Amino acid sequence: MLDLFQSFIRIPSPSGGERAFADVLIARLLAMGLSVSEDDAGSKFGGSTGNILAVLPPNVSEGGVCQNHHADDKQTDAGDEGTDTDAVYPPVMFTAHMDRVPGGDRINSRMREGGIMTSDGQSILAADDVAGVCAILKGVENAIRSGKPHGRVELLFTVSEEYELLGSRNLDVSGIQSETAYCMDSSGRFGRVVIAAPAIDHISITIHGKKSHAGAEPEKGVNAIKAAAEFLAGVREGRLDQESTANFGIIRGGNATNIICDMVEITGEARSRDEKKLKEYETYVEGFLKETLTGTGATYDFSIEENHGAFSVDLENPAVKRVTSAMERIGVSPTVEAGGGGMDANILNAKGITTVGVATGYLKNHTFEEELYIEDMYKAAELVEAMI
Repeated sequence: MLDLFQSFIRIPSPSGGERAFADVLIARLLAMGLSVSEDDAGSKFGGSTGNILAVLPPNVSEGGVCQNHHADDKQTDAGDEGTDTDAVYPPVMFTAHMDRVPGGDRINSRMREGGIMTSDGQSILAADDVAGVCAILKGVENAIRSGKPHGRVELLFTVSEEYELLGSRNLDVSGIQSETAYCMDSSGRFGRVVIAAPAIDHISITIHGKKSHAGAEPEKGVNAIKAAAEFLAGVREGRLDQESTANFGIIRGGNATNIICDMVEITGEARSRDEKKLKEYETYVEGFLKETLTGTGATYDFSIEENHGAFSVDLENPAVKRVTSAMERIGVSPTVEAGGGGMDANILNAKGITTVGVATGYLKNHTFEEELYIEDMYKAAELVEAMI
């Protein structure tokens, strides 16, 4: 499994350019005996690749009922063990994404003491989400090899998750039979189960000033950079409360030192697991912007683009009980909590598939300090097998 991980991270797979990785993955899935299909999601946003759906058919009787198997093999929606009665194996889906954030074209891995893998510090590690892909593949391979009864198993590998969740947003779920799914794409040590994640909106602001010659007539200009600075210095951002964050991460403006800048573009985001709070914050931002610019001579344009909604799965939901029960069976105490990052689970829940996130042992993702606890990735594979 470690060799598989290291071979996968060496394949460049940027958002929208996952073709090489997808081809290797498809070949492996076919060799495992799964049926494989690829949709046209990539063509809808200029990507090279679609989402991949692989299916392992059930090895039990039609309807998912297997006669005279021991109760320990029983799978129910809640994941509970039962008595010596017929065992039911409902369809289940595991999902991970094929793309990675920028900085992962040339990855040289290093193993630190304690079984922690990192890059050489010159790139990301791409454990987000290669670790999830590997855990799914190994778990399914082990389940097939075991010969134990199982129902229909669906594997979804998405594209462009790291850029606006474009793959899952363009996914047609009509061919998916599973009512529950497990997104093997959450940061943290294994045992973490993410049952809620925030909605995310993008905030676009353009501040319009007035050009003038900086040396001859500076008093006739309205400096958009100065107005933007006053806005950014005073606006509430960062961690707003336990459910909400905001960040203004991109600013563009000015093209010469001898011209008073007449336009600045500011791009940010706001997140909240409470969508009412999200809208209230956006109203506040526009109000603060208007107040800041009053009397300066500057004007503004303000717009919001909704990226995706929040999701929250109840603790008592069978999807949560199934994964926590499986963790306990393999000797791990689950930690069930809300997360702060968006993922394909946001989209899948909105499309009617109850989905929670599962950590596979990576931390500090999206940075050159990214690290992976190898034992956690192996445990994640063991979990996949146990849930099948």
